[in-house]
Amino acid sequence: MCWKETVQGSRDVFFPPGLPLWKDYECEQQAETRPTLAHCFTSYQTNKQAGMAEQLDPTLRLPRILCLHGGGTNARIFKIQCRKIAHDLREEYRFVYVEAPFASEPGPDVMQVFSECGPFKRWLRFGPTHPALTPQAAVAALDGAVEAAMAEDDERGGCGAWTALLGFSQGAKMCASLLYRQQNRAATAAAAAAATGAVEAADPSAVRFRFGVLIAGRGPFVSLEPDSAANESLPSAADFSSMTEKEAPGRHVLRIPTIHMHGLQDPGLQEHRKLYREYCHAEARSLLEWDAGHRLPVRSDDVAPLIREIRRVDGETAAAAAAAITAIDEMVAV
Repeated sequence: MCWKETVQGSRDVFFPPGLPLWKDYECEQQAETRPTLAHCFTSYQTNKQAGMAEQLDPTLRLPRILCLHGGGTNARIFKIQCRKIAHDLREEYRFVYVEAPFASEPGPDVMQVFSECGPFKRWLRFGPTHPALTPQAAVAALDGAVEAAMAEDDERGGCGAWTALLGFSQGAKMCASLLYRQQNRAATAAAAAAATGAVEAADPSAVRFRFGVLIAGRGPFVSLEPDSAANESLPSAADFSSMTEKEAPGRHVLRIPTIHMHGLQDPGLQEHRKLYREYCHAEARSLLEWDAGHRLPVRSDDVAPLIREIRRVDGETAAAAAAAITAIDEMVAV
């Protein structure tokens, strides 16, 4: 049994409200500090008695961040890896974790700490034994996983706006790809409205994330529009994740704001820098670097700059979104 789960067997709550964070726990170096099941049970019972049970979850109305794990892990593991980020933003956002759709062997270093936390999942193919799919089937499975997580959180009572995407490694690549498709769809809708002289009407069912947090993500995007000729140079969602673009970068540029976090000791650092420099617009990107390998930050000093940047970008994009809505309202009134 995965030691991170609560005794209640909950799929969505691993550390009930108020449970100690074990801030000094590091996946690579301090596995001996993992909490005991008895400790989890005692803390959970104490919190229930204090009126902090999950049915009184104060985060339900908060803006939501959709989180995509790395390849060869899963949503449960990612929730633990993001524990410090989520804790520091607990009064501002609700974090929702998506489980990738495809079975996978565990990723690098996963077995050191999370050997009992399978099954492991992936977003994209990276191993020779991963079965081939058509691009259309791959996109359908990826979209199904994302939509299922969002629908499940709605059913739990989450009602805040979907504000941002946060991903690590392969999950960051997916976040960037989702944002790029969102950008393309918005541009297509705007062009259609301009051609008819109509004011573009917002689709109430469409989710528009305002920014992305890309931790150790590499380019290029994968095409999530397999039938679009405009994306022919991009790898498809059915290709191996290591595939590069079929033409020189520069045609596919993400203009939705992105926050990038790179570990300076990460073996994939140069690829992460390519995503930042070649695929994200200079006026819509920001970069944080830290002295670490291929992992997420969990210590306060490492997480603090990321928290500040998320708050800054959220504030700026919220103001821009409000201004855009006001402009549309004024056009409609005329």
